[in-house]
Amino acid sequence: MLITTHAITGFTIGSISGNPYLASPLCFASHYIFDALPHFEVSTFRKPNEKGLLPKNFWEVFFVLIDIFVALIFLFFFRHLWSPASLAGVVFSVLPDFLDNVFLWSSYLHKLPIFQELFALHKEFHHTARGKKIFLGILTQVIIICICFAILFL
Repeated sequence: MLITTHAITGFTIGSISGNPYLASPLCFASHYIFDALPHFEVSTFRKPNEKGLLPKNFWEVFFVLIDIFVALIFLFFFRHLWSPASLAGVVFSVLPDFLDNVFLWSSYLHKLPIFQELFALHKEFHHTARGKKIFLGILTQVIIICICFAILFL
């Protein structure tokens, strides 16, 4: 799932809870729940047997940077809604991807038993939409973001 979608859902869950100590585990768990839905992401165009979620070329890195930039723009424009809980929600909703996929530390973390289990769980929940299902993967995220915006602003 896109970082932007995880960040918006985390922001929403954190805003609703109003409690960073409640939002943190809820948003961490929400990451896996939302990854279980068919979704579009950087690895969508890879072959199904291609290993790893890390960006493999310039265009994948570019795509991830754009995704992060869009998430940051969202946070900037909705800074009037910031609270400790909403910001904790953002951090914990994207944390699984940052632990698993950032090359600076992911290769080290993949060697530690506790993280091996966490990453195996991440992989098991992951449902990237490929081929003819790409539209479904995009639509899923658009619907999730619209629901979040409706909750935040209606």
